[in-house]
Amino acid sequence: MEELSVKKKRLRRIALLMGNAVLVCVILLLCVWRVNSNHSDGMESAKNAFVSNVSSMRSFANEVLSSEQSACRDWAVYINGADMTMEEALEYLSRANSDDAVMAHILDYDTCSGYSSKAREDGDSAVDYSSFSDALASAQSAMNREKDGDVCITSAYTNPISHYQSVGFLENITLTEDGGQKDYMLIRVVPSDKIAEKWVFPHQYAEGELAMISEDGEYIIRASAFKNQNLWEFVRIYNELGYDEAEAVKEEFYSGKTQIMQLKDSKGQAYCLVCLPIEDIRTDAWYAAYIPTGFLETTRVDYTMVAIVAIGMLMILLFNSLYILDMNLKLRKSNTLAVNASRAKTDFLSSMSHDIRTPMNAIVGLTDIASRNVDDPIRVSDCLTKITAASNHLLTLINDILDISKIESGKLSLNAAAFSLRKMVDGEINIVQQQLKNKEMELEVNTDGIQEEYLIADELRLNQIFINLLSNAVKYTQPGGKIRVDVSSVLTGEDGNKARLIYKVADSGIGMTEEFMKTMYEPFTRVADSRKDQTQGTGLGLSITKKIIDLMEGDITCESEIGKGSVFTVTLMLPIADQTQAAKNTSAETGFELKGLHLLVAEDNDINWEIIHELLAVHDISAVRAVNGRAAVDMLENEEAGTFDAILMDIQMPVMNGREATVEIRKLPDETKRMIPVIAMTADAFAEDIQACLEAGMDAHVAKPVDMNKLLSALREALAART
Repeated sequence: MEELSVKKKRLRRIALLMGNAVLVCVILLLCVWRVNSNHSDGMESAKNAFVSNVSSMRSFANEVLSSEQSACRDWAVYINGADMTMEEALEYLSRANSDDAVMAHILDYDTCSGYSSKAREDGDSAVDYSSFSDALASAQSAMNREKDGDVCITSAYTNPISHYQSVGFLENITLTEDGGQKDYMLIRVVPSDKIAEKWVFPHQYAEGELAMISEDGEYIIRASAFKNQNLWEFVRIYNELGYDEAEAVKEEFYSGKTQIMQLKDSKGQAYCLVCLPIEDIRTDAWYAAYIPTGFLETTRVDYTMVAIVAIGMLMILLFNSLYILDMNLKLRKSNTLAVNASRAKTDFLSSMSHDIRTPMNAIVGLTDIASRNVDDPIRVSDCLTKITAASNHLLTLINDILDISKIESGKLSLNAAAFSLRKMVDGEINIVQQQLKNKEMELEVNTDGIQEEYLIADELRLNQIFINLLSNAVKYTQPGGKIRVDVSSVLTGEDGNKARLIYKVADSGIGMTEEFMKTMYEPFTRVADSRKDQTQGTGLGLSITKKIIDLMEGDITCESEIGKGSVFTVTLMLPIADQTQAAKNTSAETGFELKGLHLLVAEDNDINWEIIHELLAVHDISAVRAVNGRAAVDMLENEEAGTFDAILMDIQMPVMNGREATVEIRKLPDETKRMIPVIAMTADAFAEDIQACLEAGMDAHVAKPVDMNKLLSALREALAART
């Protein structure tokens, strides 16, 4: 049986080779037939084919010009509809224009001067078109005709800002000025090369070029092969024609008697010139196409091509077996990678499932115990305390998984702002104080090295780094142990505007082996030690810490020894801020009294409403409920202005979601209602979700499960900002 299988495989290979040989022969025969069938085609048919191609190119070229005009028209429609001033229009054009090569200029009709949406290197954005009046004339004429489909394009001129040879597409706009309205000229300035590079002929006419000329032969968009300032002047000079002869050539094209003519270019080489009118978008302009005559002659298929095809097919035939072997090898490698990827996914899901089910088991079990002992307050209180701890651990795990997902997908962004390093360190120490007290541990903090207190960074992520390292030190150090934190920030850098921040955490904990330290930054990796088996942890903290430090372009090092502890050192280069900046970022959080506030809460879930209502009541804040976004808008609109101090807005709701409701609120005619603080209170917690809420007009975002400290802080900031 095995010998029969080998014979079958050999027969398959022979059949494959025979099939390839037949294929080569068929292709060669087809090539010979094609050459023989086209052998009688001459230069005239090649010229006609080129004229036909130019005619096809005309539609494509029209589309290119129309798209540029349409883009300019879209700008104009938006500006006219928004009742903008000059400054607002320029700001809009700067934002709306996504192409660095394209500019927008706004000119006064009387003076032909104005401003550009992009400034020169010296910051000056003023432009003067008084010397380009001839270039503007034809476009202004087309614009005044207001004929549908017309492209209002200028002749070629030098852009006064970039100094590139350019053309302009014109539209009329009306701007608010001194309380009145005034008409201006909007020009979409596009480099001529940018348009010409889109007019690329198919590969068989790769040497062909397309230009656009006015009725008198002036270049609107020039091909590189055309010299002088006028096409007919170019024809006259390099073909040694008199003025009358050159005029006759021009008239022959314009009369439609001929569409292609053979002439000489600036190098004395023969070329074919094709002139076709632009009938669809502009009646006073023509397309002029150029191609070397010799290239047209080579566009016919010949035996050289047959030889090339034959060699290529023989190469396929000779190396076919090697190709098959190579493909088999790649398939085996691909299969191995797929198996490894599947195994890694399974390992990840297994670890995640285990770590999620552990706190969930505690929550479910303790809830059952509490329900069975409702008459025992002490037992219920103990269960609730443990449920809270398990819930916090589960929330930490979920947040860590989301963080690692965002980091690895490249969606985690840093929001830099000024902050106080000393206040951050003090807050971090306060967070772990209870843990230190419970384990009777000694903590020594040294901040004498802080020379630059006020820095600029993403305070939330930086705090996440510090707390992860300090929490690990507390977690993996035995009761009665010792932890030391050293923080320093020293001025550095040639320009003296950055500080080297060094954060060091040393503990007397269980330590790590050298083998484990090689993989300690990988997700779900923890030390295998019986002393920490009872310690809860996600195994993601160090991985997230390392990735955030890498995102901040910093460095983390570790020294550790089993039984003697570990030392983690983080080094970051951060810009220096002044005290005023840092104080401004925290001023909104203090001094605003929340007691007695009356809030409108948009929440469709009954349990969520019950929770937030009770939590707000603890802080003497009253609230009423709207069951969806539509109801929230109606309640705000129907009540007197000032009835509600702020709105807590869920996002995923029936009828109308939270973002849509906020957009409606920001359109209300009453200013007090329109400007009411709106805070997103939602389980949509990704960066893009937060950004979408802010873009809808919300003042802040608080993720569910709700942290009341964060919610109250967000309320203070929003209310302070609106007063």
